[in-house]
Parts: sequence; C-alpha cells; structure tokens
Amino acid sequence: MAEDANWTFSLASHSLADLLAEARHLTRTRGQRHATQRGATYSANRVALTWLAPQSTGEAGLPWRQGDVRWYLDIFVEKHERSDPLWLPPAGSLLFPYTYAARARFWDAGWAHLQRLLEGITAHDFSLAQAARSSTYFTEMVLRLADRLHVQTVLSLMSLFPPPLLAHYLAHPEVAQGQAAAWRCDLLAGAIADVAALPQSRRAVVGPLTYPQLEGQLQPQMALPPYQLFQLLPAEPAAPLSSIHEHRSLDVVGGAQLDFAHDLAWLNEAALQVGRSAGDITIVAHNLHEYEDLVRADEPSAAPMESEIERWLCRVTDGYRSEAGVPARLLRQPAYASNAERIARQWSTNGV
Repeated sequence: MAEDANWTFSLASHSLADLLAEARHLTRTRGQRHATQRGATYSANRVALTWLAPQSTGEAGLPWRQGDVRWYLDIFVEKHERSDPLWLPPAGSLLFPYTYAARARFWDAGWAHLQRLLEGITAHDFSLAQAARSSTYFTEMVLRLADRLHVQTVLSLMSLFPPPLLAHYLAHPEVAQGQAAAWRCDLLAGAIADVAALPQSRRAVVGPLTYPQLEGQLQPQMALPPYQLFQLLPAEPAAPLSSIHEHRSLDVVGGAQLDFAHDLAWLNEAALQVGRSAGDITIVAHNLHEYEDLVRADEPSAAPMESEIERWLCRVTDGYRSEAGVPARLLRQPAYASNAERIARQWSTNGV
C-alpha cells in the first residue's frame, strides 16, 4: 500500500479477494467514522484499487457468489430490452431510480422518463387540475404512477414539469417521444468506437451517469448513482486494454465486488470488439467505506447485511417490486415525505 501526506492510498493485486480484504483492512485501521443517510461508516478518501489482469469474480473469499454477480449484471448493467427505460414492466417487476444499463446504454437525458410519465397519466386518466387542488389526489397519482416508474423519478419529473408545462406535453406527446428518440445514444458503444479508431485516445469515456436536472429536484437528495465515470485508457494498438472507473462512494463489502464485475464486463466487451486482450482495472473511490455494524463483526469476510442480493440492492437504492405497496411506505419516510409535500405545494401554487 502506498500513501502520501494527503491521505491518498493505492492498493493493487492480481487477486480480487486479496485486494478487497486489504481495502477493508484500510477502512478498519485508518478509516474515520462518519454518520451517513444509510448508517454510520468507517471511511477513507481518495483510494485507488487496481485489479491486475482480472479474470473471474467467483474467487473464494468474496461476499457474493457467482450467481449473485450474474443476477446483478443482468439487472443493473447489461444492455437488453428490460434495461431500456421505455420498456413497460409487468406487475411485480423491479423498479429502481436508476440502473447503469439505462444511464449508459440508453442515455437520453431523461426524456424517456417523461414519455413514460405521460403514458401513465393518460392510461389512468389523471386530472392535473385536480392533483393541483387536492393533496390527497396528488399523492394517489404519485402512488399509481410509481408502479410504472420509480417513485423518486415520478417526484423528480413532477417537480421539474409543473402542471401547465406537463399539460402542454400531454397535449403534444410526440414532442417527448421525439426528444427521447433524438437524444438516445449508447455511451459505451461510443467509447469503444473511439478507442477502436484511435487506441491512444483520451476521450473514450462513459459518464457522468447522473441526470442532475432530475435528481437535483429533490431536497434532500435521494438515491444517486455512485458510479460516476468509466474510461478506456490510451495505449498502443497491440497493448492490453485497461480501464479506470471513478466512484463517488464505494461500499467495500457490498458494492466493490459488483463494481469490479461491472468494469470487467464492460472491459471484456470493449477488448473483444477491438481485438485486444483485457488489461488492468482501476477503481478510484472518492470515499471508500464499510458500515459500522460490519466493522464490529468478528468475521473478516462477512457477507453484506442481507444474504439475498435483491434485498441488498433494493436497500441501497430504494428499489422495489411494483404492485407491492412499497412506494406508500417510502412516502412515509421523512426524506420522501418532505419532498412529496413540497412538490404538492408547488403544484397547488402553479396549477393548470
């Protein structure tokens, strides 16, 4: 481990299990305690983790099993019909405020979300005027729409588009449809094409993966993508292709293995398309942390707080399965309730 006077740490290993064990040792021995929205952590800032010549995320000593990792990649990372934000999920589907597949492979600045919101309002024949007059009706509309779009996305859109503007889009739905189609692009495909054309390129970048015009509508802010940037690094045409990944926040126990698996999937896709071998993967964690209740555990390789990956992923993102009544429970939480009440007041002031 290398360290400088500014508390910058750099760890590297050919073994992912060893790398994460060393990172966990760092948070336990050098980390500082911080209270966060999701519980107290021990954390260190500016930590670089490099997995040398990565192979498999199924190594012994890692918290998630291979089946868990494959499930996560399918749900959150891979490009397919179900990761398209325009896909209409059937009842019982998982809904998240974001997935990396939607943000990177179907990037459109959030226009598809507006298109889906308009479709939901039309399908349920909701009255914007009545939602502006009645907070009860407003809440019912949010809850019904939250079985099509994540409740955080619904609230963000209803804050960004007050009733008169939303009424305009409802009268002209082709505008949102056209914008969603025009803005859509595959950021990873663009980065791969760039490095294929010029292996020494410094512009083969995917990111940032936030939609600030939506996420900034909520105060306090809710779930934000920790994954901020992915870059294919410049090198000679015959050299192995390496990547680097910026992470604003990295949970060394629950998230780090999954994020390395994510990076490996994208790096392998890129290396295959450009005909090069995969090199190294570096994650720069702006804040590397471990939750306090795991620090107190005796087992150095303790699994994440939940044994099932779906339950864990929903906990850290506020994800849920539709038609299960979860949005109503979320809206009773202080942060969600505060946002919903504030946006309802905005609607009552800016009614149709």
